[in-house]
Amino acid sequence: MIRRILGVLAAAFVAVALVPAAAQAAPNPYSPGKICGAGYTVKRQAKVADAVVYQLSSGTWQCVVTIKTAKIGKPSYVGAGLLVRGGRGWALDDGTYRYYAGPVKQKGACASVRGASGTSAVSFTC
Repeated sequence: MIRRILGVLAAAFVAVALVPAAAQAAPNPYSPGKICGAGYTVKRQAKVADAVVYQLSSGTWQCVVTIKTAKIGKPSYVGAGLLVRGGRGWALDDGTYRYYAGPVKQKGACASVRGASGTSAVSFTC
């Protein structure tokens, strides 16, 4: 009887161990540098629900992108925004996207950054 129970437990353990890794969510294939382009470096980042907001710069150019960390590949709300000193107002990209919002780029010294995912948002001054 004990051998039978041990056999069943061993079989159950093997079955669980063999569950395909596909059941886990795949990572987002996009990175801040890939989205903003060559020459941009990450200056700051902040987490929001299911995403990370990145501020990058390249010389006098600024770039903001919000990259999803959950619900990847499925349409859901994300947003990215940037305001530069002396600029003409906020540059925004928000909507229902599969992987990220942005890139939002402006020339000038960074003044403020916004990012959102779902019902969570963050803003900061650069």
